[in-house]
Amino acid sequence: MKKNMSNIMRGVGIAMAIGGATAIVGSSMVGDSKMTSMKKTVSKALKSMEKML
Repeated sequence: MKKNMSNIMRGVGIAMAIGGATAIVGSSMVGDSKMTSMKKTVSKALKSMEKML
């Protein structure tokens, strides 16, 4: 059971990292003003995911 949960959490973390990277690239195409707020949001999400793992 622990191994299954670990694999699930690893998958969620990878998905969040890919989603964050995609959001940063997409926002850089839109404009620079939104990019700084997006970076902060992605950074907070990744930090919370690291704490969970």
